[in-house]
Amino acid sequence: MKIGIIFPGQGSQFVGMGKDFQEDERSQQIFQSGEEITGLPLEQLAGNGPESELTRTIVCQPAILATDLVCWEMIRPYLSGEVHLAGHSLGEYAALVASGALSLEDGFRLVWARARAMQEAASKTEGGMLAVQGKSREEVENLILDFPGVEVSNINAPLQIVVGGPLEKISSLEEHLRKEKVKAVRLRVSGAFHTSLMKEASAVLKEVLGQIEVKPPRHPVYLNYSGRQAESPGEIKEALVRQIYSPVRWVEIIRAMARAEVSLFVEAGPRTVLSNLVQKIIPGSQTLNVRDRESLESTRERLEKMAAN
Repeated sequence: MKIGIIFPGQGSQFVGMGKDFQEDERSQQIFQSGEEITGLPLEQLAGNGPESELTRTIVCQPAILATDLVCWEMIRPYLSGEVHLAGHSLGEYAALVASGALSLEDGFRLVWARARAMQEAASKTEGGMLAVQGKSREEVENLILDFPGVEVSNINAPLQIVVGGPLEKISSLEEHLRKEKVKAVRLRVSGAFHTSLMKEASAVLKEVLGQIEVKPPRHPVYLNYSGRQAESPGEIKEALVRQIYSPVRWVEIIRAMARAEVSLFVEAGPRTVLSNLVQKIIPGSQTLNVRDRESLESTRERLEKMAAN
C-alpha cells in the first residue's frame, strides 16, 4: 500500500494545536529546535496563544512547521509500505524535512527567513487574497482579466481557486463577483502570497538557500510550483524560491500522487483542510488525519487493519 502524507500550511493554525503531544520527548525536541532558531516561544504560543500573536506570519509559519512535524513523528512508527509526501505552501517544508531532504534545523532556518521576508514584502505591497468557489481555474482566469494585477495563487480543488493581488483590486473584484452572484471569501492573510507581489521575498530566500544543503529525498516529494515529483536537490532549491510567487498547484499534486498509486492520504498537522480538498479532487478517496491523541489512535488502528488485510 502506498500512503500519501500531506502537510497543511498557514491558515490551519489555532490556539491549542499540538498541545496533546507537548509531553512527548519528540515534540519537545522539535519545538526546542524551532525556538532556538527563531527566538520565539513557539510551544507556548501554539498551545496557549494568544491568537492575535499566533496569526502573525513570523510566528504562525514556524509554529505550524513544528506542529506538522510533531504529527509526522507521532504517526511515522505506524507507517508501512511506500510513503509519498507533499505539503501545501508552508507545508512543503515539513514534507522536505520528513523526506530527509532538509535537516530539522535547516527547515526552521528557511521557514524563519521565509516568514520574515514575506511579512516584510506584505507590509510594502498591501495585498489581499480571495477564494472563489464554484468556478474552474479557466473560468476564474477569465473573471480576473478586467482586474490587472490580480493573479491565480492557489489551485486548491477543481472548483476552489484562490486569487491574490493589490488590496484595492481584490476589493473591486470581490464587489464584482458579489454582483455576478459568484461566491467568494476574503482570506484573513496579511498579503498576496504566491503572486508576483512576493518576488522580493523570494530573493531573500534564495540567498539563504545558498547556505543550506539539500539532500536527495528518501521518499517521493511533490512540489507546489510544478505539481510534480522532485527529481534532484537543485530542483528542490529552485522550487522553494519559485513557490513564494507561483501558484500552489494542489490539484495537480494530488492527481500525480494518485497516478503513482497512492491509495490513502493521511493529513499530519492542525485541522483537516487538506483532507477535505483531497475528497473534492478525487471523490471517494480514503483520507485520515493526525492532529491530536484521538485522531492518532484512530488512524493507527485503521493503518494496522489495512496492513493486516
